[in-house]
Amino acid sequence: MVKRSGNYLFAALYGAASLLIVSIAGCSLINSPDNIQIRSALYNLKITEINYHPSDEGTVAGDEYEFIELKNAGDSSMDLSNVAFTNGIEYNFPSGTVVAAGKFIVIAANSSYFSARYGFAPFGVYTGKLSNSGEKISLKDLTAGKVFLSVEYSTTNPWPSSADGGGKSLVPVTAAESGDPDNASYWRASFKNNGSPDADDPGVVYVNEVLSNPASSGSDAIELYNPNSFAVNISGWLLSDSKVNPVKYSISSGTTIEANGYKVFYESDFNSSTTGFDLSSHGDTLCLFSDSMGTLNGNYYNEVTFGEIESGNSFGRYVTSDGYEQFVEQKSVTLGEANSGPHVGAVVISEIMYNPKNGRDEYIEIKNTGTETKTLYDESNPSNTWKIGGIDFTFPANTSIAGGGIILVVSNAIDTATFRATYSVPTGVQIFSKSVDLANSGDTVSLLKPETPYTEGTATITPYMVCESIIFSDASPWPGKADGTGSSLQRIDLDKYGNDPANWKSASGTPGK
Repeated sequence: MVKRSGNYLFAALYGAASLLIVSIAGCSLINSPDNIQIRSALYNLKITEINYHPSDEGTVAGDEYEFIELKNAGDSSMDLSNVAFTNGIEYNFPSGTVVAAGKFIVIAANSSYFSARYGFAPFGVYTGKLSNSGEKISLKDLTAGKVFLSVEYSTTNPWPSSADGGGKSLVPVTAAESGDPDNASYWRASFKNNGSPDADDPGVVYVNEVLSNPASSGSDAIELYNPNSFAVNISGWLLSDSKVNPVKYSISSGTTIEANGYKVFYESDFNSSTTGFDLSSHGDTLCLFSDSMGTLNGNYYNEVTFGEIESGNSFGRYVTSDGYEQFVEQKSVTLGEANSGPHVGAVVISEIMYNPKNGRDEYIEIKNTGTETKTLYDESNPSNTWKIGGIDFTFPANTSIAGGGIILVVSNAIDTATFRATYSVPTGVQIFSKSVDLANSGDTVSLLKPETPYTEGTATITPYMVCESIIFSDASPWPGKADGTGSSLQRIDLDKYGNDPANWKSASGTPGK
């Protein structure tokens, strides 16, 4: 190794006090001068859209439609000369590349396919493909030899699943593009199918609350919520109970939802014409479509499904601790306001042993957290009893559970007397035997309550309401020690919502206690 000094060109470029170390054998640069700083303007460059796993189109593979969008978030033009993508994909911006303030630049995997889908050519074509399983993308200032912008995206929860081959791209949650882009909370799925290259993605709007079985004096109602920091004009948007027949109710011209605001539509709005619709009290689907210039453009955004619910209660949007969106029964109806949060009944699923160490002793425990006895059947139709979904168990006729009481449903691979003795289950705890074979990688266990039968044609139908449904997994953030170690899943707080991994722990099984 040698120290070079007295190089006047180098001194003119980098300062006389700079030190440059080279290898004699290869004459390669070992370190660039520390005083070469990243151009400050480059910090205003943002990665504003990543379409890493586009949907296929006919015989064309989705990765041919990949693209990355950058935006100059500054207030003056930006020179991208000597800037390059150096990780994930490879692309050097040509000398003289300038992006105006507030404008975008899009590079893609294939210019021809991109142009066919979006109607304009990308600025450039990169080398390589974006990983469908997640990776780090880096932008480097080649003059300084330093990375100034990177994003490490993922496909695992809570990253938006619809961006992983579901027709959406990754875009920032807010137009301000502030926060940590390596964090899933920074991103959402695009509003538009196939994304919105070379433009800000439109603001999202959610179906936030639905009243499908109002009290006798009430009306079906649909609440939309604008989570953005800016107003969203929803003129001409469509509401429907059918994904294949969207044109049922068109929202009036001039309808705007203010920032962080709500808009409620009643049945007198969406069922006032021959094309209108109502909401079934026995469960339905509700779709929100965007509309552009009066013609449906396919930019379907939000769909919710819901089931049976008792009169006067509503369903609402809820986001779990790990980022999953759910549409569940609410504590109370709050149309036009923030949701009240998930309703939790008195009878709950309190413990799940889905993969016992001996491979035999699976069980599900339910508990009555209240003080009053609960009958596990429809008192007006006693033959219609509660069920546990996931194991296809129907409670016997006339079963009830006392206040504070516990019921166990145990695998029939072990007789109930042996199970009671093995786990010292108190004598007052009812034990029922059933073939319990929950998937060791995760499964769904639901508590189902029969509602009033109704007729449909010549058939009599007994609807069942989901009192609660636990969708568990052996993967993080669910407790992994419950998978085959002798521990069970145990609910931490019986009064809090159950279908959230934050409310479960793993511990040695305590059936009936």
